[in-house]
Amino acid sequence: MILSSPATDLAAKISGVVELTHLGVIRVAGAEAAKFLQGQLTQDVVLLGLSEAHLAAFCNAKGRMQASFVVFKRSQEEILLVCSRDILAATLKRLSMFVLRAKAKLSDATADFALYGVAGNAIESIAGSARPAWTKAEFNDANLVFLYPGAGQPRAVVRACWLTCARRPATGNSPVALAGRAVRHCHDYPADF
Repeated sequence: MILSSPATDLAAKISGVVELTHLGVIRVAGAEAAKFLQGQLTQDVVLLGLSEAHLAAFCNAKGRMQASFVVFKRSQEEILLVCSRDILAATLKRLSMFVLRAKAKLSDATADFALYGVAGNAIESIAGSARPAWTKAEFNDANLVFLYPGAGQPRAVVRACWLTCARRPATGNSPVALAGRAVRHCHDYPADF
């Protein structure tokens, strides 16, 4: 016997793409970026692979969490920390105090990237299929970080180059064009990206 409720039925229909304007990006770049973050975050950033993403926290000296991030490497010398935009400036300032002689540069890269949340069938339109949680996949100029399913639906966060989104029309197989087609495919109304 299968029981269903209006909430369960609605969750099964949730599918689409939404811009995550409440999130921001801290870029850590340099030869010692991973080594620097290794000493500052709760995650083993040095062993983090290029096809992985993880949750990490920045804590004060008493062990209280000051910020949480989704962290992933774009390359061996560039790491992105995705966090809530309202604490980004204070967190960036605090982390920058500990750089000292490390060959790492921290910057607010929020303007360089557009962040999108992707759910349900829209993931298949962009990535072909869902993947295990905390897997990072690259598609053209975008990174897709797969999260744990929510309400029984696959979820992911896609990072696409902001300049591609804002300066050029979303055409071809760019992540933004794929996201736009995914929304139009899953819903019967147009979406402008």
